[in-house]
Amino acid sequence: MNKDDQEQLKVIDLVKKKEDFEVEANQKQKDCSSEMEEVQQDLQSFYRLTLQYNTISIYLIFCDYFIEVRNVFQPSVEWVGAIKKSEMQLIDQYTSALKQLGREEVTLTIEGQTDIKEELMRLVKMPTPEIPEKGEEQAASTNLEEIIGAIKDDVKKGNRATFKMIQELQAQLDSLMDEDEKEEGNTLDDVYIQTLLNTFDQLDQILQSVEKVDIDETWKESVQIAVNNALRLLSEMGIEEVPALHHMFDGKVMESIGAVPADSETEIEQYHVHTVAQRGFRYVDNQELIRKARVITIS
Repeated sequence: MNKDDQEQLKVIDLVKKKEDFEVEANQKQKDCSSEMEEVQQDLQSFYRLTLQYNTISIYLIFCDYFIEVRNVFQPSVEWVGAIKKSEMQLIDQYTSALKQLGREEVTLTIEGQTDIKEELMRLVKMPTPEIPEKGEEQAASTNLEEIIGAIKDDVKKGNRATFKMIQELQAQLDSLMDEDEKEEGNTLDDVYIQTLLNTFDQLDQILQSVEKVDIDETWKESVQIAVNNALRLLSEMGIEEVPALHHMFDGKVMESIGAVPADSETEIEQYHVHTVAQRGFRYVDNQELIRKARVITIS
């Protein structure tokens, strides 16, 4: 074999090695992509199950609030009937919310919550993609494992997952998703929050109704206690009421739906809030507004 033939064989060998390397690299990339998709799907399932678990937990808590109020109002058939109607609306709201969160068949009971808990806890060993380089990605992976571990610990103890952990889990998911998938995740979060606030509104509307009529003060106090407990529950979830009553009107956090003439009210200053028709809320940690308070002001 002459020198030219030897050189040609070397070239062929190099080309072959290059091709083999490219095939291997492409395969690794496909494997990594497939593994990442699997991770993403499992995380989405975990996120949905966490929201479902919390949603039923909150439903059961609010049911207790409504039952406590209804029991106090037992002497009044009219009031008991109105409260029962609100309770039936709760069932419809939460059934609809859980369907939007991916739960077609649902039982709004402790047993139904336990079924979700068992599904969530079975997602124990979610595949974690290999990260070749240390740095922010490695830190994100470690943080994700900590978030998942914290949520599972809460659920295992029978507690709700903290809202902070849910937000952090969503942030981690967003880093793995495209824009359409991010929008879907935000929609799920909105369903969860709006269902919670709508439930609070129903309880608060009972309070507003009893404050307008002449009834036993202990009845009013029982509703006020239930509303205070609900506000405390929201606070535990990182949500607080926007101060509005008797405050100066602020269009950034309030929406005016009417006005009372200044000469009809001497104790409240002009342009201040006379009545809160619907409370506004914001996140505690960053003060981001969830919804404005709907108010009636002094003109």
